[in-house]
Amino acid sequence: MSSRAPVTDLPIVLEDVSFSAGDVTILERVSLALTAGSPTVLIGPNGAGKTTLLRLVMGLIAPTRGRVTWGGREQAASTHRAIVFQRPTMLRRSAAGNIRYALAAAGVPRARRAASALELCALVGLAGLERRPARKLSGGEQQRLALARALAKEPQILLQDKSIVVASTTSTQDSGLFGHILPLFKAKTGIDVKVVAQGTGQALDTGRRGDADVLFVHAKAQEEKFVADGFGVKRYPVMYNDFVLIGPKSDPAGIKGMTDVAEALKAIKSKGAPFISRGDVRAPILPNSTSGRPPASTSARRKGPGTRRSAKAWARRSTPCPPPTPMCSPTAAPGSRSRTAAISISSSPATSASSTSTASCWSIPKSIRT
Repeated sequence: MSSRAPVTDLPIVLEDVSFSAGDVTILERVSLALTAGSPTVLIGPNGAGKTTLLRLVMGLIAPTRGRVTWGGREQAASTHRAIVFQRPTMLRRSAAGNIRYALAAAGVPRARRAASALELCALVGLAGLERRPARKLSGGEQQRLALARALAKEPQILLQDKSIVVASTTSTQDSGLFGHILPLFKAKTGIDVKVVAQGTGQALDTGRRGDADVLFVHAKAQEEKFVADGFGVKRYPVMYNDFVLIGPKSDPAGIKGMTDVAEALKAIKSKGAPFISRGDVRAPILPNSTSGRPPASTSARRKGPGTRRSAKAWARRSTPCPPPTPMCSPTAAPGSRSRTAAISISSSPATSASSTSTASCWSIPKSIRT
């Protein structure tokens, strides 16, 4: 009795491949072999042809010149290949419904589709969201759902066209920093960056779910724990804000010249001076619980490119820095600096190929596919 070797699309070989659209040459004489093993990552500037190359590898388009072979065959159905586009289209049904549709297209028996859809949701971190309408999922969740749909056919090769997602505090977004540096970054690398502005706690949760590649947050203790727990790769301090307490020239609390905002707040309370506190719990700030609920006369202004925020009186976690120049009044107690850090996210084996690139292609070990 003879046995037939299982059909495989590997290696995928591009031989002297060129592709043109009209008079524009997008790819010219590319030779490349993709084999089982480590992920292959493609990085290049805008217009370099990364997405076109992925479409050629997938078999969605034919080369203008040269040839592409899959496992030595020039004609091979895409049964063993799957692709996740940068902007996936969500069907008008639930998350699980999207996956069931993909399972049906892959020929999975109807009796197995419901259970398989739940398993795939859990695999990509969407457990509990199976019934949510796919178009109401967040951008990161939709990417995960697109990945689950691609995995529904148990592909040997998975192609991803992906941008970098940054979860950032609203203050960093409002500062205008990203508006300045991201166009420069894209011009240099060709990589799109999407910024999701949210609070520090939410940004860290987004990172834990794997829905962001980089975090800009300011809560040092939480950041260090985030990295220690294996969710982040490395923490980089990148900038800080100064906060200044501002009051009337008469200085009723006697805080002029103080360099520790916590001590200044204690002095305000002990003197019974009128004071305003927003009293929120945003990291890296703890609400000023010692000042009670005083009337409004003293205010705090944030120094820097952000907008004025009324009445901030917060005890800081960080070590006080040398006092900055007061903005509006000679009576000012400088606050500690709010230090913002950038954290690069750990990548699971299922996402490591594309965490820093716009296009990737990799083979999936059978142990994962089964």
